[in-house]
Amino acid sequence: MADSSFPVFINSRQYIVNPGQLPADYTLTDYIRDNALLKGTKIMCREGGCGLCTVTMQIGDAAPKAINSCLVPINMCSGWKITTIEGLGSEKTGYHDIQKTLADNNGSQCGYCSPGMVMAMYGKMQQAPKELPEKLEGTFDGNICRCTGYRPIMYAMHQCVKDIEDIEKCKDCPSKLVETQKSSSHWTAAGGLSWHSPISLAELKTIVAKLTAVNYYLAAGHTGVGVYKQDGPFAECIDINGVSELTAIKHDTNSLDVGAAVTLTQLMSTFEELSSTPGFEYLKDAAQYIGHMANVQIRNLGSWAGNLMMKQKHHGFASDVFILLECVGASLNVCDCVNDSVVVCTPAELLDLDMKGKVIQSMSLSVKPGWSLRCYKVTSTYRNAHSLLSLAFFVKYDDSKVVSEKPSLVYAGVSDKFIHAADVENLLLNKNLFDNATLQECMTALEKVDCQDDPQFSSVEFRKSALKSVFYKAVLSIGGSHCSPEVMSGGELLARPDISTGHQEFPTDPSQYPMTQPVPKLDARKQTSGEAQYAGDLPHMAGQLHAAFAKTTVASATIDSIDVSDALKMPGVVSVLTSKDIPGVNRIRNEEIFLCEKEVFYYGQPVAIVVAETEAEAMAARGRVKVQYSGQKTPILSIDQAIKANSFHPDPSNNILTKGNTQEAMKNSDMVISGKIETGEQYPMHLESQTCLTDPKEGFYILHAATQVMGAMQTGVAALLGIKKNEVEVRVRRVGGGFGAKQARSSFSGYATALAAYHIQRPVRMHLTIEDNMEMLGRRNPLRIDYQVGVRKRDMKLLAVISNLYENCGFYTTEAMGSYCFHYVDSAYYVPSWKCSFRQCKTNQPNHCYIRAPGILSVNHFTEQMLAEVAVQLDVSPEQVKEANLYQYGQTNPFNVPITPCYTREIWTKLKETTRFDDQTVEIAKFNLANRWRKKALSLMPLKYSQGFPANWAFLVHVSINHDDASVTVIHAGVELGQGINTKAIQVAARTLGVPLDMVRVHPPSTSYNTNSSPTAGSVSSDFNCLAVKNACDMLVARMAPYKKKKMTWEELVAECQKNQVDLHATYQVTNKNAAPDAKFDFQVYDVFGAASAEVELDVLTGNIIINRMDILYDAGASYSPEIDVGQVEGAIVMALGLSFHEEIKYSTKTGQLLTNSTWSYHVPMCRDIPVDLRVSLLSHRPNKAFALRSKVVAEPPMLLAESAVTSLRKCILEVRKDQGLSTSFTADLPLTLEKLHVACGLNSANFNIS
Repeated sequence: MADSSFPVFINSRQYIVNPGQLPADYTLTDYIRDNALLKGTKIMCREGGCGLCTVTMQIGDAAPKAINSCLVPINMCSGWKITTIEGLGSEKTGYHDIQKTLADNNGSQCGYCSPGMVMAMYGKMQQAPKELPEKLEGTFDGNICRCTGYRPIMYAMHQCVKDIEDIEKCKDCPSKLVETQKSSSHWTAAGGLSWHSPISLAELKTIVAKLTAVNYYLAAGHTGVGVYKQDGPFAECIDINGVSELTAIKHDTNSLDVGAAVTLTQLMSTFEELSSTPGFEYLKDAAQYIGHMANVQIRNLGSWAGNLMMKQKHHGFASDVFILLECVGASLNVCDCVNDSVVVCTPAELLDLDMKGKVIQSMSLSVKPGWSLRCYKVTSTYRNAHSLLSLAFFVKYDDSKVVSEKPSLVYAGVSDKFIHAADVENLLLNKNLFDNATLQECMTALEKVDCQDDPQFSSVEFRKSALKSVFYKAVLSIGGSHCSPEVMSGGELLARPDISTGHQEFPTDPSQYPMTQPVPKLDARKQTSGEAQYAGDLPHMAGQLHAAFAKTTVASATIDSIDVSDALKMPGVVSVLTSKDIPGVNRIRNEEIFLCEKEVFYYGQPVAIVVAETEAEAMAARGRVKVQYSGQKTPILSIDQAIKANSFHPDPSNNILTKGNTQEAMKNSDMVISGKIETGEQYPMHLESQTCLTDPKEGFYILHAATQVMGAMQTGVAALLGIKKNEVEVRVRRVGGGFGAKQARSSFSGYATALAAYHIQRPVRMHLTIEDNMEMLGRRNPLRIDYQVGVRKRDMKLLAVISNLYENCGFYTTEAMGSYCFHYVDSAYYVPSWKCSFRQCKTNQPNHCYIRAPGILSVNHFTEQMLAEVAVQLDVSPEQVKEANLYQYGQTNPFNVPITPCYTREIWTKLKETTRFDDQTVEIAKFNLANRWRKKALSLMPLKYSQGFPANWAFLVHVSINHDDASVTVIHAGVELGQGINTKAIQVAARTLGVPLDMVRVHPPSTSYNTNSSPTAGSVSSDFNCLAVKNACDMLVARMAPYKKKKMTWEELVAECQKNQVDLHATYQVTNKNAAPDAKFDFQVYDVFGAASAEVELDVLTGNIIINRMDILYDAGASYSPEIDVGQVEGAIVMALGLSFHEEIKYSTKTGQLLTNSTWSYHVPMCRDIPVDLRVSLLSHRPNKAFALRSKVVAEPPMLLAESAVTSLRKCILEVRKDQGLSTSFTADLPLTLEKLHVACGLNSANFNIS
């Protein structure tokens, strides 16, 4: 072993790492995947925000703990014991209990998140099993799932801990691993970074004292790179984890000293333990606050001092550690390594301290008898999100309620420089803390605080309001019984129960098994064990290269020149390709350009492809592509800006819809209400990024792609390269989430790798970073609708609707929705007269794309909110207006198509009864009357979703029976995205052929097997392909029938058929016509019905919400895989809740750059943002007679039902506004984020009182 080499143990196997041969930024994830070749550990964000890279780490005899391997430099891992998902179990060695339980409880759909979920649970069971089950769900605060909606995952994990004693804690950690003696070391990594690993404070001081002339950094958890990726470059790195003085924790009855390298998890545990010590009671609240920081994996790695140093370097960073320690009067001991002295300072003083040659050594806290601490962190999601505003308040008062010592009030998120609310601190001294006059003096002082606008996170308006309301909350919390009953609850945190629940109910028919049988996804165990292979997991090919895009840095300009010479000089670079190197057509689809030519249309537009030996080399070189611009313009980024600039795409011929006489209907209306409603963008957050590997073979190009559109990619690549389609083959085993975004958007990685492979004739792989994925490829199309609605008062009937729809398409209309939205403007309500038009706005944004229920979700929101506004004007409940206008059998939609059958009223009535809607509404009204600063609301909404089949839809399917063992092979034309298409196909084949499920296997599709097949999209692909499988199996059954004898086994029948040379292979192409032969209308083949109710609770003072309960009743027709379908409903609901409340896209108005381009700034729902109690029922005995399999689609229609929570929250806001004496007219644009709803509440601090 070379002097600089060191061992790391992965799943009990020793690997020798030679850091001199690896890039300086090579992470543990990179090593696991590319050196140990363990592909179960996934990667997406590289910032500790998604949880895909979770593994467990053990040092010495300490308990293993879950960490984000993507943040850990491999250079830090000397002697570490790492367990990956492969170390827990597999099909060959036997699955671990967690792997089995998650799979068997339908907790894995696309499967990309599953290994991370399993490892997070495994780490918790080893690190802190005594905290289970109470703290179980917090274990997954750092793990994203976009498919399942989390409910089945949480249920499965609760099943795992029911008998925790039986679960092995160290299955993968044998006791006789080689122990390495910790010693100091120093080496130079590839690229020149010098790496130091001292083992004593004296050694650390010596090293740091010598580095004052260079740029260096100290690494404890190394988690800061997840936030500030652009820090550096650094010449030296010092790993301080081996310095025993920095990991020490010492305390006595009067003080606590904590070393700088102590992790946040250790700090939280220490605070919890000491909080029972007299004088340290305030540490209980401190520990709870630390639990709000980041997530478990980050807290297990990151040190408190590292968090503090991020604030020291970036004053705008909202450091939770900083405000906590500054508030409670912590002192920092900073070691001056040059002068061999110690500087004692406060956290605030640290900000102005020159840290060159200095190291934080420890912090000290003292006992504070009688002091009360309250800390609050206002975030867009329940956990794992950047703070919009944080507060820490530390106060001591005597028996007469008078503040006896100067308190401390510290904020984060007000401005970069604002720390202490000094005026409030001074005026509170010797004042009655719980006196209304004192409180109003504080409000006056806080009103004078200058707040800073942050375009990435929150506005001045929000900050000015929240800094007052959150302080008021702190006072109410401390006051407790000193406060009046109606305001007391305002001081309580809106906390979720430790355990969320759910209930699923669906019809099933044992006589039809395995169809209608509730089974989990049949590949689920392979997914939860990390054995399932995705495009990015394919082994490294001989001669393989890596590609990365160079992108534009402006949004609207002309390109004068593209200089690639510097990029070509970078290490490892093989080629740099531009649009001039395209031999064929430079188009994605229609007019959309692939590589930028002359005009720049949006920030981040691909301008060149850099091809290098490694991914790191390609990424490093792309920044050296120099683009010269001229004629730069201010970008158009919104619908309003496009309208003002008259920037529109050409109007198509079908941009107007009319039914009836709207002009006459408006004249006959008692009132005409007008308004404007908007919905924003939504990033799909498919956890598998856009990725492709192209392998050139003798002039033939094989694309291993993560795509939903095999055929379209084949066609596009052939056109790009100027070759025939039969020279291109696209293969897809499975995709780690798509949601529509892996249709045309997947072309970018496919085209790039194909073009590079064409020129270089070597395999080329591309895997987009999350930033590239978000900046380049567009999101859900934003919509705005301006409307007028005519209403008859006596019966609350809608008589007419006039609406103008504006769609932000981006710079192209490749995946625009346009008139498609017209089919959904009615939602579940009959309106006699309609006049609708739409315009497609051209903006300096990438082409927006199809995302689950594209456009439909927006117009459904429009209709529901329009009716809610009608209810306000009529002074009735929204449910009364809805019920008055529900469709009845035979009434016609805006296209004059009759609604037959029609279950809207049946489902509405049933759900209203099962949820005790009327009784619960009365109870909630009582609650709201008794609670000024907590509000609840319950809403009910219906669903009618018109399902059509796209024109010329077709799928070619193969079913083969292997004569040797009678096993069955199915190759259908759909792509497994997590929707369970393979499981459904197996159920259908097994039922039709009369064989067990385990006799049938699905093999991956390709454009060679499944020629001329349509995209996997629009929710209908599963049903189409399964129908084709059934029909192909029927053909085989008919062929085999003459040879079937009584009591003959399946195997015997197959043998007899083979003996008689029966063709045991069948193909079938399903089309629109044979899927729905009786359909009378091109678009509307059938309607899907449903209803939902949601109870929402609002913390008025912070804007935090909890969905206490949601009930769904859904019409899936005759579901032939009900457990899969219920999972689709749950996942759709939670994804839509993301658009509704959390997921907000923001741009730089000057450059057009996307500001919310990572998990750090863009927040999807996490496991504790879902309904606490989620109940899903499938409607019984309602087969779909319009479709051959009698089923209905489930992937997209349930998205609309999340609107019930929006309407509930709207009710809460109106209650608050009513209390404030404000207008109850309110527009709920989406996303209705915490910031927006807080501002909408219109809080007036003059109304804040205590008694």
